[in-house]
Amino acid sequence: MAEWQPDLFQQRLFAALGNRTHREVSRAARVSHGTLSKWLQPHGRPNPCVASLWRVAQVLGVSVAWLVGEAESPVVAGPAGADSPGAAAHLAVERALAAGVATDQLLAQLRLLTLAAQAR
Repeated sequence: MAEWQPDLFQQRLFAALGNRTHREVSRAARVSHGTLSKWLQPHGRPNPCVASLWRVAQVLGVSVAWLVGEAESPVVAGPAGADSPGAAAHLAVERALAAGVATDQLLAQLRLLTLAAQAR
């Protein structure tokens, strides 16, 4: 698993925001405006919880794996079959959130799914 890279996370989050405001995204993702702003502070050390990170990624239309530096492509696979890497990643995150899995364990799962997708 790659080491947590807060600077890369912030760069990718800024890129994914595009023309949307922090307030617009925080409302849609059901995270506080302060939380999203904290993640984006220059020289800050964001430490997002998995559930909030997942919701923000969904609103922005990017994968959690890409935001945290575990994938090169921001694209979330569309409505493909249940055996597609994108569907597998979504299912893994949903199950992990439901089970209260720790962030480092979730990132390890995402890394494995990314490697599996790259091998295809």
